[in-house]
Amino acid sequence: MFLENLENSDYYKSSNILCSTYNENDNVLYITFTSGGIYSYDDVPKNVYEEFRDCESQGKYFLTNIKNNHKALLTKSLLKEQVLAIKTFIKNYK
Repeated sequence: MFLENLENSDYYKSSNILCSTYNENDNVLYITFTSGGIYSYDDVPKNVYEEFRDCESQGKYFLTNIKNNHKALLTKSLLKEQVLAIKTFIKNYK
């Protein structure tokens, strides 16, 4: 059931970040980490999200431009099986 929204996400070949979703109405960026944590980041401008999505290293961009510049909130913690399912989905999707 949690996989239903994955088709609206952007996926990455990153050692720490699985995928992200951006809510343009609220300027909130949701990032799913390989640890299973899904965090929301407030007040992220669309251009910052687009740069994050399109850059060569999402992890480096996140650390430099998002992590310490936007309020974070853990919105959900996925089980290991769910993380594995997302990784499989990404592998088949890419």
